[in-house]
Amino acid sequence: DYAFVHPTASIGACEPQDLFGFSSEEENKAIEAMVSWIKGLAQRKGRNLEVAESFVRNNLTLTGKEAKERGEVIDGTAESLEDIFLKLNIVSPQIIKVQPSLIEKFFNLLSHPYLVSLFLTLGGLGLVFAFRTGDFEISGILGLVLLLIGLWGIGIISFSVLGIVFLILGLVFLFLEMIEPGFGVFGILGIFALVFGIFTFENEPLLSPGLFDAVTMFVLGVIVAMAILFGIITRGVIISIKQKPKTGIESLIGLEAEVIKKIDPLGQVFLRGEIWQAKSITSQPILEKTKVIIVKTKGNTLFVKLKNDNNSI
Repeated sequence: DYAFVHPTASIGACEPQDLFGFSSEEENKAIEAMVSWIKGLAQRKGRNLEVAESFVRNNLTLTGKEAKERGEVIDGTAESLEDIFLKLNIVSPQIIKVQPSLIEKFFNLLSHPYLVSLFLTLGGLGLVFAFRTGDFEISGILGLVLLLIGLWGIGIISFSVLGIVFLILGLVFLFLEMIEPGFGVFGILGIFALVFGIFTFENEPLLSPGLFDAVTMFVLGVIVAMAILFGIITRGVIISIKQKPKTGIESLIGLEAEVIKKIDPLGQVFLRGEIWQAKSITSQPILEKTKVIIVKTKGNTLFVKLKNDNNSI
């Protein structure tokens, strides 16, 4: 509702610029679009249209004092918040400080110059290591993610472009998890990439903020549900891996057998109606009719230990 500027502060210089430079056609289009936007904003607020246009078209810069002298650019100058209240005759004001959200603080941290340079360095090294070793699952993916964040931090790619890339990566990771289920590594990376991609999307000017927030929450809800599903699947995979094999020769591990031919170092055991070649895991011989426990297998040979030998592995 009111615009106050410190007398020695600077305002203006709003000509749009591109990191790599506009072509003449792109520059004219960008400037005209910005001029139209700022003149419409100035008209709604009752400001000086000519000065507003010069801010963009001519990179006009004014001090607070000069802006006040031009008329209808600002409402006044002030050297402190208390000075503003005094000039507006506001008594006992209620001050509401707008703080950045947690997400804004997080991305602000990621864009710190020192971290950006670190991301770029580690990202490049990660990709080099991936190409040298063929380890694209970890070092390659991590290097690509760090490199993308670093490129966003220095302005090479925009916020929404970063979001699109992470959404695509998230879908690729989830697809890999579905066709090659494992410990959920790709699933976790996919969920992380999708969430990161959503938060890097910017609200379109013509989209209602309420609708944007509602859709964002809905999509996040779907992703959380997917994360829970992948968590359940991953837990099942880990449990199945820890379980004792139920088929094949490995299913014999832990069973009890009887020696029918002295094991020194090789011999034979009788197990489930079959005779197996056996070998002791220790250097001591094992006599006939001795009970043994299957410890491991190699080919068609069973490695055994004495039933009551708790010291053997």
